[in-house]
Amino acid sequence: MSSVDRPVLSGVKALVVDDHHDSVQLLAAALEPYGVAVITAGSVAEARQILGAGEVDIIVSDLGLPGENGLELIRWVRSQPSGRDVPAIAVTFFSERFGVREARAAGFDVYLRKPIDPTDIVHVVATLVNRRRPPSP
Repeated sequence: MSSVDRPVLSGVKALVVDDHHDSVQLLAAALEPYGVAVITAGSVAEARQILGAGEVDIIVSDLGLPGENGLELIRWVRSQPSGRDVPAIAVTFFSERFGVREARAAGFDVYLRKPIDPTDIVHVVATLVNRRRPPSP
């Protein structure tokens, strides 16, 4: 992504839900240089608290979380009036356990397999967030 694209993500709030610190660091390192404010949660319960306290522009969630998984999180998000239209990206190492169809049926917009290329996540976030934002006058 070029420097021309950077303002497109300026001010975007992304909730990254993952219990692996390395994955969180990778996603934050990819998104923050483009102006994305990354908020992190290590579990579904923590993500619900964050989402209950305010809105985010996009959710990036691991599917294989301890306790409740990412599918349960996105189903809950989609049941909330404020979460019906929030773009959501599913990420997982466990593609044999959590499939694309299952993730899409639960409410995720995009499904990515780990390891994630940092450039890919930036492009996907930009695409989803810009679909949601009204066009500039």
